[in-house]
Amino acid sequence: DVAIAAAAANSTVEHDNVETFPITGGRPHEFDVVLKPLVPGGCDMPAGFDHRECSISRSCIIGASRFVLSADLPQNMEHSFYVWQDLKAIIDDVTSETMGRLKGFIYHVRFEFGYFDHNVVRMGLSNLAVVVVVVALCTFCFLPAFISALAVFSVMCIDLQLLAVMSLVGLNFNSISCISLLIALGLAIDYSVHLGHAYNAAPFPTREEKVTHALMTMGSSIFNAGLSTLLGTLFLAVSNSMVFRTFFIFMWGTVFLGLFSGLVFAPVVLGTIGPIGAHAVAASEAGDDDNVDGASAKLSAPTQGGRNEQMH
Repeated sequence: DVAIAAAAANSTVEHDNVETFPITGGRPHEFDVVLKPLVPGGCDMPAGFDHRECSISRSCIIGASRFVLSADLPQNMEHSFYVWQDLKAIIDDVTSETMGRLKGFIYHVRFEFGYFDHNVVRMGLSNLAVVVVVVALCTFCFLPAFISALAVFSVMCIDLQLLAVMSLVGLNFNSISCISLLIALGLAIDYSVHLGHAYNAAPFPTREEKVTHALMTMGSSIFNAGLSTLLGTLFLAVSNSMVFRTFFIFMWGTVFLGLFSGLVFAPVVLGTIGPIGAHAVAASEAGDDDNVDGASAKLSAPTQGGRNEQMH
């Protein structure tokens, strides 16, 4: 206390006293103290300063120090945030009473997770909104507006359904689940986008034919991709780590819902109100032209033959 009070008053501290000053835990005090040379005009640390030089000049002050507190922190990470708030209020009161000469902070690794868990809803929603906007901009660059909007809407529905899955299995909304939701946005978009792209490229005049072509050409690939992801993450189900089990639940939920969206929901919507597209219109016009040419040939052949018969 004497050493810290002397440092707060900017007084000179003898190195011998600092070296032999005990601290809780039996460690030498020098490991918990940062010494600074007492120089005219301030206490800035000169370049290349070695604290051992204080043993020669004996004119150093305590630049910073620490001490250990033993506390029974709650198991809930968010409750640790409230403990940090209470301890921070005590430190702020000390800073106020010493007119700013004694400043400090309190730290524990649980306080970091507690702070995140306390603000995870606000941070998670803002991050999800940013990801949705970025995904929408990327899909709008390569797909028609309707198909892009359908894919983004499907992904948003999948994230809402994953929140329902969290409630059913009893998962908390924390840093792990928030990161898993963000990953789910990137994984779930593939199924609807691939099906929509195959639908848009199909050269058929009707929605039903375009959906059938998309499912026949891309459906098996989508299903195999989802199945391989499920098999690749199956081993996480037997993990003892809560992090891996949470990731397993989100991964399987994302894949199952993504497969349903890409192979059931998107085809039904596209087959009902999907855009026809320029490929289908061109194919339809080409088919009409072929039909007209065929009919003209059939009509002209007998006429030409009749004329030949008359000429003979």
